Amino acid sequence: MIKVAKKLNRHIVGSLLIASLLTACVGHDEGAEHDHAHGDDHSHEHHHEDDIPKGPNGGQLIEQDGITFEVKIEEGLAPRFRIWLSDSKGPVNRSETALSLATERFTGAREQFAFVPDETGWIATTAVGEPHSFDVTLSATIGDKNISARYESYEGRTEIAADAARGAGVVSAQVEPGSIAETLTVIGAVRPGIGAQAWVTARFPGVIRSIRKQVGDPVQQGDLIATIDSNLSLSTYEVKSPISGVVIERYLEVGAAVDADPILKIIDPTRLQVELQLFGNEVHRIKVGQTVIMAATHGDESQEGRITRIQPAIDKATQGATAYVALSAPNSEWLAGAAVSAQIILDDTPVTVRVPRSALQKFRDWDVVFIRQGDIFEAQPVVIGRMDLQFAEIISGLVGNEEIVVEQSFLIKADIEKSGAVHDH
Repeated sequence: MIKVAKKLNRHIVGSLLIASLLTACVGHDEGAEHDHAHGDDHSHEHHHEDDIPKGPNGGQLIEQDGITFEVKIEEGLAPRFRIWLSDSKGPVNRSETALSLATERFTGAREQFAFVPDETGWIATTAVGEPHSFDVTLSATIGDKNISARYESYEGRTEIAADAARGAGVVSAQVEPGSIAETLTVIGAVRPGIGAQAWVTARFPGVIRSIRKQVGDPVQQGDLIATIDSNLSLSTYEVKSPISGVVIERYLEVGAAVDADPILKIIDPTRLQVELQLFGNEVHRIKVGQTVIMAATHGDESQEGRITRIQPAIDKATQGATAYVALSAPNSEWLAGAAVSAQIILDDTPVTVRVPRSALQKFRDWDVVFIRQGDIFEAQPVVIGRMDLQFAEIISGLVGNEEIVVEQSFLIKADIEKSGAVHDH
């Protein structure tokens, strides 16, 4: 493993583009030191892995009180710590030696490992879990001599100054419980609601003398729309708007003969609804009152609503039905006829731990979030459960009180990978 725990002096230059992974210029101060405080116990030294030489077995060498520890994690299906001990005369007497090792992870989780002797040294009786990123404390009893030493073994970790992280748009938040919604994705279209559209027609046969409104013109109920010379009374009568709204169609022009023909079509844009198409088993999963999150396919705005009614009969041709959702605040994106994509929330299940989907990244073979403690960030593998459009349930890997990166998490991943925080035992 290679530790990445050096002070980083970062100056973000330029702007961050959504389509770019990282357009900032990041500089590393390679000469700075990283200092971990471990209380007032001075009975042992604290070793940095970057400064630890390799031993004859490929492990890390740590010298303390005339004793040399060589520590290695042997990879495999069940990785285990292996330790070799020697002094100035060579390998120590294993029959007079007892070993233990303790790890403390970034989250504060601690684990103790016992060891048994094998052919050349000692091997842990239990496996060590991924990631292999922790502070390690070694303890040895050799005869009547007690020795202890510490070293750092980090991976998937980086340090970024708070102002640099803030300038890059990195946002962190505490993990909390919540709910995960089971959703059904359907399509539909914006249509006029009940009483939201009207045709302006002639009451008696005649010839159109004038038309006062064009397509796109707003009208109020009772506004004068047209005048018609009646064929029956040989007089002129007025045609007025039956509703308030906007003219969306004009069918006739001045001079045209009419006989109960529609002249204009008006829609009230404040009384639109979304008609959702349901097919097959979808029909039986939908109920009045369910929440729907809708987005017009030609706009950026989403809107939440509830199913107000469901078509009570199956269409013979399509074997489908229609569910209706009222639009609470239509605007220019919610025009009659516009296509809509919708998520119907079927169920809302409480979960103990959930994170925004924006917090999740792929790192090595894991799904991870990045835990933050001050200026330090570290990848934390997680097991994902159910997901909805915004959140993911975390089955394991988090306990629910950690502070994690929830925005621009991909920048943290990029910085770790660029810093060289690779898996190297």
